Amino acid sequence: MRLLFDQNLSYRLPAELQDFYPDPTHVRECGLIKASDEDVWNYATTHRYAIASKDGDFHQRSFLRGFVNLLRTRVVIVAEFLADLEQSFLALSR
Repeated sequence: MRLLFDQNLSYRLPAELQDFYPDPTHVRECGLIKASDEDVWNYATTHRYAIASKDGDFHQRSFLRGFVNLLRTRVVIVAEFLADLEQSFLALSR
């Protein structure tokens, strides 16, 4: 798992954790120190990073973005559920 550290975390973390995580990077190294959360999210997605942050906005964003992806990848299950008139509850998980 590749980690991208947000601006609210120390730029020293990648050096301290490189023996545990491959290619850890701080947003500062990517020219994203003043970037919006959306830009950091897009960069991480494009470059296959997991974001490490103390910013609660990323937590919220993961629910919103994750929910859309969950519904897209489970479209057949949802369609089957909707077609079955005897069912009243559907739980989806990753």
